Amino acid sequence: MQAGRPAQALQLLSVALRQQPSSELWNDWASAAFACGDPELAESGFRQALQLDPSHRQAAINLAALLLRQGHREAAIPVLQSLAGRLTAEEAGGLQQIADTGESFATGGPSLSLPQVSAPVPLLDASPNGTPPALVS
Repeated sequence: MQAGRPAQALQLLSVALRQQPSSELWNDWASAAFACGDPELAESGFRQALQLDPSHRQAAINLAALLLRQGHREAAIPVLQSLAGRLTAEEAGGLQQIADTGESFATGGPSLSLPQVSAPVPLLDASPNGTPPALVS
């Protein structure tokens, strides 16, 4: 996020999305929405990113992490399946940890088993240069 100001980043990304929508901008926008404390808005942004580019790996990781954190295990399964073979060991471990101990995570149901790979990427850092994204209104 722009210097720790997710709301401002969200506004700037909203302007950028109106001018030139892209899956990368939607992913950044959704990450900013999440940072602003709006998981529903974030979910819609990650889904928009994936609608524009179903192979957008980071948007899929972010959406899966968000769904798992919200306790929406069943909704996360198809997203996790789309990531099979494309996760680093750190990403798979992070998602597995969220699945096993996620906040507000509904207990019960089948255990999620995520593939293991290799290469670290923060789960909800959508920006390629490491700066946090902003939300769109």
